[in-house]
Amino acid sequence: MKCFQCEDDHNDDNTIQCDGCKRNICLQCSSLTSSEARVMGLKGKRTLLYLCPACREALFQVPKLIKSYDGLRQELDEVKIILSQPRNPSPLAEAVVAPVALTPPPPDTNAILEELVEREHRATNVILVGVEEFASDIGLDRKLHDESSVSKILQEVNNGGDYSKKVVSVQRLGRREDGKTRPIKVVLTSRQDAVLVLKNKSKAKKGHIPQWTQP
Repeated sequence: MKCFQCEDDHNDDNTIQCDGCKRNICLQCSSLTSSEARVMGLKGKRTLLYLCPACREALFQVPKLIKSYDGLRQELDEVKIILSQPRNPSPLAEAVVAPVALTPPPPDTNAILEELVEREHRATNVILVGVEEFASDIGLDRKLHDESSVSKILQEVNNGGDYSKKVVSVQRLGRREDGKTRPIKVVLTSRQDAVLVLKNKSKAKKGHIPQWTQP
């Protein structure tokens, strides 16, 4: 069974399925303690819920999204009330109301909520381009090397301070190809952390990151 994080193949006893995204992740990449891993590995029906680092961070954003959704729904209700009011037949009122009649109907609320969820999730991401990739066939070794590289870079932009606790996950994007360096997606704990990193990107040593991008 392949781990979506390190991309290595593992046996069933060394992997667990995320209850959020339903992807398989190995115990080394799961952030579980040894005690938690033993509980998750017990035979029979599993009663504990497990979320991978990315899904766990997305769950923390739900209260903000609900608040945004409630505000949006209130605005839509106000628009509906305005549109349902009887129109004044006077020429002046008709001239004012006519453009409103041509306005498209309010967008689908579910689509708006999905867009808010996606936008909030992307806001915690920082893409690092040009970070040297470790030449190893072992996925876990490559993952540890990337995490170490990202940690050093974030220390530079944070004036030497430890930024590792603010990192949710580190993942290379795309397939491995000889002679090609894949970008790294770094998921941080909050939008504010991502903004702070991007603001201080000029503090990184030359040659470490030719380009920084936020998706």
